[in-house]
Amino acid sequence: MNTTSHVISPADAAADSFRDLLRDMAGEVADATAALPAGYQRLCAGLQSFWESVREHRGALRPVAESSEGQELLGRIGRPFQHLLYSELINSGCENPVSQLSPLIEDVRSIARAELRSGRRAVRRRRQLLERVGEHCRA
Repeated sequence: MNTTSHVISPADAAADSFRDLLRDMAGEVADATAALPAGYQRLCAGLQSFWESVREHRGALRPVAESSEGQELLGRIGRPFQHLLYSELINSGCENPVSQLSPLIEDVRSIARAELRSGRRAVRRRRQLLERVGEHCRA
């Protein structure tokens, strides 16, 4: 009888664990925004929830997010998040949401990375980003 066992490498286990964590974080964002109507308020609440979730899970996120494998995984898993942001920009009445999306995503990631490194909320940067988005939307 020929039996084949599957060996899970530490890298595979870490990737699976990271995916599970990101799913949990997405659930936290969904819970924070579920009762809000589509638009700018929900966009802001979702981003604030995302940043708080990053902060809450920073111990688990930091080592993976700083690795090249983690960056690749974040890119793949982040696509649904990009679609969600795009939808919220449209529902917010954003002027030209296509051109707003990439800079918004980069700014959101930049704030999250800064908070991961420092362990502190970047309150001013968060507020400035949300205000800037509001200037392009019917907030």
